[in-house]
Amino acid sequence: MYVLDDDCAARKINVHNGHVVWFKKLGNLCAASPAVASQAGVVLMSVLSVQGHSPGGGRFVALSIKNGKIVWSRPDGAGTETSPIVSNTTVYYGDQGGNLYSRNAKNGHLYWAYHASGAIKGGPALVNGILYFGDYAGRVYALSTAGSILGTFLPVFWFIPTYGTRPTLEGFGLVLVGVSVAGLWPRNRRWQRKPACKCWSAAGTPWPETSAI
Repeated sequence: MYVLDDDCAARKINVHNGHVVWFKKLGNLCAASPAVASQAGVVLMSVLSVQGHSPGGGRFVALSIKNGKIVWSRPDGAGTETSPIVSNTTVYYGDQGGNLYSRNAKNGHLYWAYHASGAIKGGPALVNGILYFGDYAGRVYALSTAGSILGTFLPVFWFIPTYGTRPTLEGFGLVLVGVSVAGLWPRNRRWQRKPACKCWSAAGTPWPETSAI
């Protein structure tokens, strides 16, 4: 079992006897549950703040399942309290700056990032290749994850061997420009909508902080 305290003390605990297998201090402020990427051999943890006791100056960390050593770490200026979700060797998580990230759980390589309208605090949910999450601007999103798979394997295993490196880069550049221009054109998105009901926090703000399930 893996636990992460609010003071960023990460532990692996033997579920049979309760003994601590390893311990790692990751920062000063954490507020998310860890996620295990068994195929990558790591446990992933979100850090709100490395040095302070308020959000900001955080990071996202992958620890070795075996010994708790840091396999890779990525800084997050806004800080993150999103409980990550793992699919095979890909991890998804959000941050206080409204960014949702897709990374390789083995090495931290960034596949893509999406900027929402507000802070992302609750963990995302993944169903049939669609990533669902909400933000503190009161919106709910559905994003396709297929792009990270196609964007990784098509250039390496098909386009570059067939057409060469330079034509592939130029072609993908033109496609990205086209997609960006098309994105500015008025259209109906797959969907992006406000919640069907108002969910109030204890302070009375209509922005839920719980993870989607």
